[in-house]
Amino acid sequence: MRNFTAVMGSKFLLASLWCCACLISCSSGDDCNHSCPTGSFAVTVPEDRLSDVASVEGTGPCSPQTITGSPPQVFFFGVTGEGVCHITVSFRSGAPDFVSDVLLAKPKAGCCLNGAYAQDSDVIVPEIGPIDASAKDSD
Repeated sequence: MRNFTAVMGSKFLLASLWCCACLISCSSGDDCNHSCPTGSFAVTVPEDRLSDVASVEGTGPCSPQTITGSPPQVFFFGVTGEGVCHITVSFRSGAPDFVSDVLLAKPKAGCCLNGAYAQDSDVIVPEIGPIDASAKDSD
């Protein structure tokens, strides 16, 4: 039992020291990418609209990424610089395009100053509401 307690105590101490070192390095302005946000963001299309998607495109300082194992309705974009990434989702059915802008900027303070990151949350394409049969023309 003593060996178990000593081993667990050593692991706790090591973990505590690692966390303190991380906090010190982040507060001193050193690179600490392990705690920085990822340089990408996601565009999520509702599953019931996925078969109608003609394209998901981004213009500006972003580029499409392929993430192995991700769900088919999630489209990833990598951040390539500061600015605005303009997202357009087009539909085969002729439904209006979904358009969204994602602000990409470097943090002004902290330890993650080496790259630009999406400042907003991920983009979510809205569901289509039910079609109202009473709205049909009654000629």
